Amino acid sequence: GAVYFDSDGANSLINLPELTQFTGYFNSTSAGFRVASQGEIRIPKLQSIAVGNLAVGTEGIIDTAALESFSIGTIYIYRTGQDFSGLTSLVTAGIYTYAGVTASFPGLTSYQATLERTLQASGANSVLSFPNLTTLTGPQVGGNELFVTTRSGGQIQMPALTTVPSGAVYFDSDGANSLINLP
Repeated sequence: GAVYFDSDGANSLINLPELTQFTGYFNSTSAGFRVASQGEIRIPKLQSIAVGNLAVGTEGIIDTAALESFSIGTIYIYRTGQDFSGLTSLVTAGIYTYAGVTASFPGLTSYQATLERTLQASGANSVLSFPNLTTLTGPQVGGNELFVTTRSGGQIQMPALTTVPSGAVYFDSDGANSLINLP
């Protein structure tokens, strides 16, 4: 359903120690998790987010180390050091990094978008890294695209990408020092 956990402010805490799966509400931006301004959400066992958003503010803290699967939603990252090393399945999910933030997804070897989505690094020294991604599949539904974009000095690293088998994928690097690094 339309469930949203929002922890915003010093010493604000939402503790969900036994939550392992989250399924939100389709067509709703008010489903998911958001931390900001020293807020914290503890979800140490969360393995799967389906149909939801995840927003990590500059000073927010949220457990993502156990996260293995994320589908149909968006991840917004405003803080370097967020642990996505366990994420091995990413389907129809957008990811955005901003303002000098580096985010890495070393567990991903493939990505598939079935609807329009964006992978974007925006701002000087912002980096979105997929060091082991070998396959990138865009949507095959008319009018939908997967946008891989860098803006204003942002970088996207996909050094192992060897296959873009089907679907609409649009690579766009815009602004001084923006870079999309492919093999």
